[in-house]
Amino acid sequence: MAVSYGKARQRALGLVLASTLLAGQAWALAPEHETRRLMLATEEAVTAERWGEAGEYLNRLQQLEGPKPADYFFYRGRVMFQAGHLNEAQSALEAYVESAGTDGSHYQKALKLITVVEKTRKDQAAAPQNGNGESNKVAVIEPAGDQQMASLRKLYLVNSDREALVLHLNSLLEVAGWRADQTIVQLDEAADVEYRIRAESSAINLQEIRRDTEGGW
Repeated sequence: MAVSYGKARQRALGLVLASTLLAGQAWALAPEHETRRLMLATEEAVTAERWGEAGEYLNRLQQLEGPKPADYFFYRGRVMFQAGHLNEAQSALEAYVESAGTDGSHYQKALKLITVVEKTRKDQAAAPQNGNGESNKVAVIEPAGDQQMASLRKLYLVNSDREALVLHLNSLLEVAGWRADQTIVQLDEAADVEYRIRAESSAINLQEIRRDTEGGW
């Protein structure tokens, strides 16, 4: 009797595990639907000025395969600006303008924000370095400090500098994808050649992704 009960219990556990796996598969969204879902969540978070939450959604969008909608770059620009990463903010906003064009729903907002980014950078460069009124030094290269790395960790919602830098580099590489047709750059379409990096142990691996003539990979 004990043996029969044990076998029955094993069969029951097997059915539960199978049901769980099937349920997980049933709820898994295709990349295009997951992209749309995360974009909607990002828009709501940005509208409510929940910048950390918006950054989390953008990070998940960044890791999805396939092209990103133009609005992705607009929202990334806004989040980067709030985090104080002016160069990245301007790069993302310019990518949005080039992709969406004058018909983009955020076109004018993006242009205005690019101006704000430039003004903020100019104000920071002109700000006195200390209470004696001395200006900041020009063209001085200094190593990144702990405060900057802490800002990146907060932006990408990770605990280590390594993870933050990998996500940040892949974010920049995503915008800089190579395209055979340089006349019109549409960032909502995948680039012909993309690069991504992975950090493993003490090595950094660079992955090159090429699109074939039919749009596959």
